[in-house]
Amino acid sequence: MLSLKCRKALCVFYSWILFISGVVLICFALILAYRIFYYYQFVPFNFYCPCVVLCVLGIIHLFLTWLGINGPTREHDFHILAFIAITATLFFIEISTGTWAIVLWNKTEDAVTLLMRKSLSEYVNQSYNKKVWTRLERELQCCGYNGYTDYNKTEAVPLSCCSINNNPTPSCTIIQQGCRDPLTTHIEYLIIQLSATSFSVGLYQIIGIVTFAYFYKFLKIERLNRSTLRRSRIHSLRRQMSHAGVESSSHI
Repeated sequence: MLSLKCRKALCVFYSWILFISGVVLICFALILAYRIFYYYQFVPFNFYCPCVVLCVLGIIHLFLTWLGINGPTREHDFHILAFIAITATLFFIEISTGTWAIVLWNKTEDAVTLLMRKSLSEYVNQSYNKKVWTRLERELQCCGYNGYTDYNKTEAVPLSCCSINNNPTPSCTIIQQGCRDPLTTHIEYLIIQLSATSFSVGLYQIIGIVTFAYFYKFLKIERLNRSTLRRSRIHSLRRQMSHAGVESSSHI
């Protein structure tokens, strides 16, 4: 069986890993939010919300580390129980966030399709969003929503729909693929990463709950043993003092 010191060390080690995970979680959530926001014209606002939740949870991880270190090292009951309670709450929130991300992933195609159609219609009919579509088509190597035929109402297909071939002479090959599928796949990939991260961090909380719960249980047993040993020593000391008093009386 592990000693109390070893259990303390495990709790402190877990807490430091929790601190590191908090830093990583904040950075990862911000990066994902940026990558999703990069195409904000085609992504609904609620798709950013899980990233914000993960970022807040990462900050909570940093503050929770103090309880995780202070509780076991000082054997402070309130800090230990508060750590377990907050960790359990984080577990449910992180699992819920992962599930939420899966729901969003399932709605990605419809949500992106709706915004892309609206944006392309404004581009073709009113020349709005030109820079947005130019960037999208160049970066994803696609053309229009379904393909270059989306530009039949315009005078010509945009240059961003051209795949330039410089060998042997410069020429333009019109890209056949539309932007719907590449963009949808890109956003779905980011959402899956978000969901996987939420579930992974949530499962890590289970380790913390079990580690600190067993430490608290062992701490109560250790305190009981200490109390029993202390009473035994006091009782033994009293017996020795009583015996010494009897001997001194007999000598007198």
